[in-house]
Amino acid sequence: MFTEDEINSAIVKVLRQDRSKSIEPDNWFHCSGAAACRRQLWNAKRCPVTFDDKSVRAMGVGTILHNWLEHNVYLEGTQREVSVAKQYGNIVVIGRTDMIDKDTVYDWKTIRALWYLPTEDGKGTPKTFKEGHVPQLNLYADMLGKENICLLYVDKGDIQVKAFPMKVDKNVVNNCLRKFKDVYGKLNYDKNPFPLCGCFQCEEERLIHYRNATTEEEKAAWEMDKWPIHKSIRAKETAKWNADRGRGKTETKKWNDSWKPVTGAESTSTVE
Repeated sequence: MFTEDEINSAIVKVLRQDRSKSIEPDNWFHCSGAAACRRQLWNAKRCPVTFDDKSVRAMGVGTILHNWLEHNVYLEGTQREVSVAKQYGNIVVIGRTDMIDKDTVYDWKTIRALWYLPTEDGKGTPKTFKEGHVPQLNLYADMLGKENICLLYVDKGDIQVKAFPMKVDKNVVNNCLRKFKDVYGKLNYDKNPFPLCGCFQCEEERLIHYRNATTEEEKAAWEMDKWPIHKSIRAKETAKWNADRGRGKTETKKWNDSWKPVTGAESTSTVE
């Protein structure tokens, strides 16, 4: 009989194979990386991060659902999985759209639950899209000559969809291209020339360095106190997340306390 660990390892092995990428020219940039900061784009080219098994499984679930949507959901008058590529000066931008019609580019975004999206009204109803998902669609639309884009958020729990249609923003396209060109121009540097900016990916990079530090000196260099910008940004993000859901300080404390893991004989589950 196979053990639980052996079965989990077999699943992760397949998921890692699905995520493997071929070697590409340095001047190729993917639309899907448009939301990343300059530092993380440089990292992706020069020293890609190896994800842990838990992250690989979580991303795998999203990929499986995403592929199912691409191959099985058809809307009349649309084309699915359209590959795009365009040269902008010394760089080439490539990608593959999920779905297009005569004037709009659509993109599926799987999410743990729709209520993870910002609400604006504090009542739990998704009202706003995630800003980081917009640049990718703007690039697709620019390459295909489309006027509109539409984010399609899919709840992983019940496959309910929330759509956010909007007009293409040329400023977003130009900002992405400047960023790609900045990164391409510095890929010959021995070390990443772009500083940690405080975005989520930069914070994850800091944590990876901290966890992998082999000496007290290295660990101290990546302590949270050495990076107050991260602490400040994380606090602001938490405050906004609570405000979006209409929580004040008292309600937030009650909610946080309710999620503390139980220990001892009464414990029936582990909260991660």
